[in-house]
Amino acid sequence: MPSTSTQNRLTFTGQSEPNAWITLYDGDDMVGMAITDANGNWRVTSDKLANGLHAFSVTATDVAGNVSDRSPSTYVNVAAPADTPPKTQTKAPAEVQLDFESDSGASSTDHITNVTLPVYVGKAKPGSFVELVIDGVKGKFAVPVDANGNWQASGETLTDGVHTISVIEHDSNGDTSTPSSPLQLTIDTTAPISTMALVPEEINGDQTTIHTTTANFTGTAEAGTRVDIYESDYFGVTKIGSVVAGQDGTWSFTAAALVDGWHTMLAQVQDLAGNITDSDVVGFFVDTNAPLLQSDTGISGDRMTNLSTPIIANFADPGTRVVLYEGNKIIGTGVADTQGIWRITTTPLADGKHSLVAHSTDKDGNALPVSGTLVLTVDTQGPQTISTRPLLDSRDDHGSSSSDQITNVSTLVVYGTTEADNHASVRVYVDGVEQYLKAGVSDTGAWYSVLYGLSDGAHRIRVTTTDQAGNVGALSTESVIIVDTKAPDAPDVPVLASLPTSATPRLTGVTEAGATVTLYDGAKRIGSAVADDQGAWNITASTLADGAHSLTITVTDVAGNTSAASAALSVTVAAATAPTAPDLLAASDKGASSSDNLTSLATPTITGKAAAGTTVLLFDGATQIGTAVASANGVWSVTTGKLAEGKHYLSAVTQDSGGLLSAPSSQLLVTIDTGTSVSAPVLAALSDTGRSQSDGITNVTTPKVSGTAEAGATVTLYDGSTVVGTAVADDKGAWSITSKALAAGAHSLTAKATDTAGNVSTAPAALAVTIDVKAPSAPTALDLAVSADNGASNSDNLTSITAPVVSGKAEANAIVALYDGDTLLGTALADKNGAWSITSSVTLADGVHSLTAKATDVAGNVSLASPAFKLTVDTATAAPTLLDLATASDKGASTSDNITNLTTPVITGKAEAGATVVLFDGAKQVGKATADNKGVWSITSTKLADGEHHLTAAATDAAGNVSLASAELVLTVDTRAVLVASAPLLDTLSDSGRSQSDGITNVTTPKVSGVTEAGASVALYDGNTLVGTALAGDDGNWSITSKALPGGAHKLTIKVTDIAGNVSSASPVLALTLDNKAPAVPTALDLPAIYDSGAAGSDNKTAISTPVISGKAEADAIVTLYDGDTLLGSALADHKGAWSIATTAPLATGAHSLTAKATDIAGNVSAASAKLNLIIDPGATGLTLAGTSAADSFVLNSEAGAIKVSGFSAAGGDHLLLGHDYNGLPLNSAADVLALGHVDGKNFVINLGAGHEVTLVGVASLAESAILLT
Repeated sequence: MPSTSTQNRLTFTGQSEPNAWITLYDGDDMVGMAITDANGNWRVTSDKLANGLHAFSVTATDVAGNVSDRSPSTYVNVAAPADTPPKTQTKAPAEVQLDFESDSGASSTDHITNVTLPVYVGKAKPGSFVELVIDGVKGKFAVPVDANGNWQASGETLTDGVHTISVIEHDSNGDTSTPSSPLQLTIDTTAPISTMALVPEEINGDQTTIHTTTANFTGTAEAGTRVDIYESDYFGVTKIGSVVAGQDGTWSFTAAALVDGWHTMLAQVQDLAGNITDSDVVGFFVDTNAPLLQSDTGISGDRMTNLSTPIIANFADPGTRVVLYEGNKIIGTGVADTQGIWRITTTPLADGKHSLVAHSTDKDGNALPVSGTLVLTVDTQGPQTISTRPLLDSRDDHGSSSSDQITNVSTLVVYGTTEADNHASVRVYVDGVEQYLKAGVSDTGAWYSVLYGLSDGAHRIRVTTTDQAGNVGALSTESVIIVDTKAPDAPDVPVLASLPTSATPRLTGVTEAGATVTLYDGAKRIGSAVADDQGAWNITASTLADGAHSLTITVTDVAGNTSAASAALSVTVAAATAPTAPDLLAASDKGASSSDNLTSLATPTITGKAAAGTTVLLFDGATQIGTAVASANGVWSVTTGKLAEGKHYLSAVTQDSGGLLSAPSSQLLVTIDTGTSVSAPVLAALSDTGRSQSDGITNVTTPKVSGTAEAGATVTLYDGSTVVGTAVADDKGAWSITSKALAAGAHSLTAKATDTAGNVSTAPAALAVTIDVKAPSAPTALDLAVSADNGASNSDNLTSITAPVVSGKAEANAIVALYDGDTLLGTALADKNGAWSITSSVTLADGVHSLTAKATDVAGNVSLASPAFKLTVDTATAAPTLLDLATASDKGASTSDNITNLTTPVITGKAEAGATVVLFDGAKQVGKATADNKGVWSITSTKLADGEHHLTAAATDAAGNVSLASAELVLTVDTRAVLVASAPLLDTLSDSGRSQSDGITNVTTPKVSGVTEAGASVALYDGNTLVGTALAGDDGNWSITSKALPGGAHKLTIKVTDIAGNVSSASPVLALTLDNKAPAVPTALDLPAIYDSGAAGSDNKTAISTPVISGKAEADAIVTLYDGDTLLGSALADHKGAWSIATTAPLATGAHSLTAKATDIAGNVSAASAKLNLIIDPGATGLTLAGTSAADSFVLNSEAGAIKVSGFSAAGGDHLLLGHDYNGLPLNSAADVLALGHVDGKNFVINLGAGHEVTLVGVASLAESAILLT
C-alpha cells in the first residue's frame, strides 16, 4: 500500500558502492541525482512533484560507467497543500558542446566525427544535474554539475548520420529547465578512397629500380582532401610530405634526397570526420652505385656505426681498383675480388656524419664514373644518460600505496626515462637475467616494459640503454619490486577497547605491519586503520544506532591481498541518557593547580552528578575501577584504587534498576604523577675547552651544562649550595643552563627538578668543573735530537733526516705545537717534568728552517711562541745495486738459484765508493761493510734462519745521508732435511692376491710411490741396496719401479735429497713379501653324506640341485669350484685347509665333472684338482637325519625333498632351522610352520609343498620354541 506525503519534494536514502552515481526516477522521468559517500551511503532529494501517485526507483552507476538494473519501485501518494510552491520551468542551460577529443578529423569544432560514443560537455547551474536528450529521447542519461558549473557525459552509441543533442537542467530547488539549444552532430565512419603509384624509371622483373635520388608518384583521393605521404624503414613510419587532391581527385608528389637501397612508401587520406585510408604499399629500389656501409652496428640499415674504422663495400668488375674519398681526403683503397666484391676498412673517422664517394679505375687503368654518395654517421660514445631507476607502474602497484613497489600481480609494467632518443632501446634485467624483449624509447626518453610471470618474493630490476649505433650504457640504479599474491589469514576477533555501551566503540588488535584493517557492522563499512610497524591497530567506529551489532574485520596487506572476515564481536549500544562528565575532587588535584587534573595522589577521588539513587559505574578506558550510588541531591563520588603513573581517561556509565546501561559520559583526563627526576648535569662540549671535551677543565667562566628531566619541570643548578642558574625542561624533557660567572678553581655543580605536580627530585651525582684562564709560559731549549743529528757531528743541527725529531721544555702536561714558520710540523704532550719531543709530520725540503714552538695547557690556554731554532736539512745518496749471493755460498743443485743450506752466506754488490753499506733482512740488520774505492762490497751475513729472506742494502755517505733501500735479493736458506714420516706406498697393481694392502705380492719389480717436497730427489733402498730413484714433481708426487727382487721378505725405505742439498734420514720400512710360487692342488673333493641322497649315501648321487662340495687345500687359500669351465662358487680354506662350497646356481639333472683350484694369498693359482663325478637325480630322495644325545639343530635345505628326522627331542634342546622363504613358501613365524603340520600316527609331519615334507619320527606334538627361522 503506498505511503502518503504532504511534501512535494521527497528525500530517499540507501546504500550502494562507494562513489557511485545514484539516479532517482519517477516512472521514466529523472527527478534526482546524488553520489554515494566513502561507505556507500546516499541521500537524494527529488524535483518538485505534482500531487498524485508516484512510482520511484533508482539506478547506480559505478566509477567504471557500469549501470545497475533499476531497484523495485516505491509508491508514494503526494498530497501537498494548495499553497505549496509549484514546480516551475527555469531558463535553459547553455548549448551542448562536443568534447575536443570526440571531434575527430581536421577540425575539432565542425561537429563532424567518427566517434560513435562521443563525450558531451557544457555549463549549467552549480549543484544541479543535467539530463541528456538524444534525438528527442530523454530519461536515459544524467550527470551532476560540479562547483564550477561544468558537466561531462557520454550517452549511447550513435549510427552514421545527423543527430540532435540537448540537455535539461534539474536545479537544487527541484525545478527543471526547458531543453538547451540542440547540438547538430554528424557521425561518419565511412573510410575515403586512396591510391598511389610510382612513375617508374626501370623495371627489372618484379622490381622497380630508379637511378636517381628523386622519385615521382601519382594517385587518387576524394577531391580537396589532404594526402600524407609516408615512408616505412627500420625506425618505423615517417611522414615525408603532404599534397591536396585536385577537383578531379588526382594528385602528384616528388620524394627527394633518397639514399641507395630499398624504399617502401604509401599515401594516407583523411576525410573531414577523421576516417583514414591507406593506399597499397609502393616498393622500389634506388641504385646510384653509392658505397654501402657493411659495419652497420645497432639498428640495421640506418647507416650508423659505433666503429671508428668501418668497412665500406660494393660490387664492381673483378680487378677494379677503388679509392674511397671523404671530400678531397683519401680514407681507404681496395680492389674488387674474383667475385666482384670490394671491401675497404677506412682510416679512423671522428664521431659525426661523413659523406663518402668511391672513385674507381678498371684493371686496364681506365677511369670509371664516380659513385653516388654514402652518408654515414659514426657514434662511438655510449648513451650519456643512464636510465633512471626502473619503477613499478602505479596501475600495477596494488595495495595501500601505489608507489611502494609492492604488488599482488605477477605480470606487471615497469617504466623509466633515459636518453631522449626514439632510436634507442632499453634492456631490462630481472635478478641479473636479461629479459627476452627490449623496450623502445620515446622522443622524451620515456620507456616501459612488461615483465611476465614473476614469482612471489623480492626481485632486483636494472636496465641498460643501447643507442642507435649499438653502444651500450651503464647499468641503472637497482629497483626492488616485491610480488606478494598470498592473502593474509583471517584475522582474530577484534578486542573491544572502549565502554561496552559506547555508540562509537574503539576496537584494537594485531596483524601484519602496514596492513589496512577494515571494520564492518554486518555488511556496512564503519571504519578502517593502518597497522603500525609492530602490527598494532585501533579503530573508532562511526556512530552506531542503539541496539545489537555484529562487528567483523578484514585485513588487506600492503600488496592489496584481502583476507576472509574475522569471527564476529557482538556489542550492544545503550539507549539510556549518558551522565554528566566526572570531575577530579579539588582536594585530590595536587600540585601547582587544583583544577588542572594533574596530581601526585595515586588514589584520587572522582565526583559527578546523576539521577538520585542511580548506580554509577566509573571506567578507566574500558576497565571498571569503581561504583557508587548517587545521593538524594544526585551527587556521587568514587575513591579509586591505586592508579599507575600516566594518563587515565575516566568516564561514567549509569545503570537503572532494570540493569540497563547508559551511554558513557564525556571523558575526564586525569594524569597521575607521583615523582620526578633529573639527570646529572653534563658540561657542553663547547664549554669544555682544552685537549679533552670530557675532563671538566675549561677556560670558560660561564660554562653551559645540560641534561634531561620531566617535560615542563623547573631545573635549578647549584655550585655547592649556591644557585647559579635555572631553566624549564622543554616538551621532550631537555634543558640547558648557562651558569653565572665562576671564579678560577674547582667547582661542584648539581641540579634539582620540580615538576608541575609539585614533586621535587633528589640531586643526582655532581659535575666537577675546574676553571683555568691563565696561559702557560713559552717553550724553551729547542734542540735537534742526537739521534736525528746524523752528520759528521751530532750537535751541528745539520741532518739528512727530512722528518727530524726536535725536543725541548714546556709546562708539565701541556700540548706543544712545533712550527716551521707558519707550517705546523707536529704536536706532542709534555711529560710531568715538562720534557717533550716531536717528530715532524711534514717532510722538510733541503735548506735552512726556522722552527718555533707554542704550548697549550689542559684548559686550552695558549702560550707565546718560543725563540727561533735554526735547522739545516741535507739529503742525497744513491741506493746500492747488483745485490747477489756469492757463488761459493749458493749450495745445492744450482749455483745461481739463490737457494743454499749455509746460514751465514756472503752477499756482494756495488755502492758509492767509501759508503757504509748496511745489509737488511726485511727490517733486521744482518751485516755491515764499507765499499772499496771501486764501490765493491761484500758482507758475510749474521746467522739466518731457515726460510725465505728478502735482503736489501742501504748506503750512508760521509755526510750522513742514507740512501733508499736497494732492489730486493730474495734468498732461501734451507738447512732442514726433508722429514720422511711415512713408508713408501706399494702400488695397488703391484700388491697382487686377494688383498691390495697386505704387502704380499708375486710382482718381482713392484712399483712404490709417495709425496715429498717438490723437485726433491728420492732414492729407494732394499735394506742398504739402492733399487731405484726418481725426481718429485711440482706437486711433490713421485713413483719408482724397483729393480727385480728375489722371492722372500724385503724391507724397502727411501731417502730424500731436497733442492738445497739436505739429505733426509731413511723413511719407515715398507715390509714386502715376494711369493711367486703356486700353491698345491686341492684334494679330497667330496659330496657330504647329508647331501648324498642316493641309495648308498656315498655314491655322489643326489636330488639336491644346489649341493655342497667339500675338500682340502692350502691353509687360507681361496678355493674355486668348477663344473667343467663353469664357475659354481668359491670359499676360503680354514687354517687346516678344510673348505666347503654351496653351488650358487642349480645344476641340471645328469652327470657333472667337478674340479677345484686354489689361489694363495699372493695371488698364485694352483693347477686343477682331480675330478669329482657328481650325478643330479631328483628321484634320489628319502634322506633320514638322526639326532644325537646332545642338543641338535637340523638345518633344512629347500632342495632336500622328503626328510625323516629320528631322535628329535624339543625337550632336549633340539631345533628345526628353515629359511623364511622355503622353496618359494613365505614363512614369517614359527606359527606359520606349525600351521603346515599334522600328526600321522606317532609322527609329526610338516608338509612344505612341492613334494617337500619333514617327518619327525616319534614326535606327537611340536612347540613353536623348537622352530627357528633364518
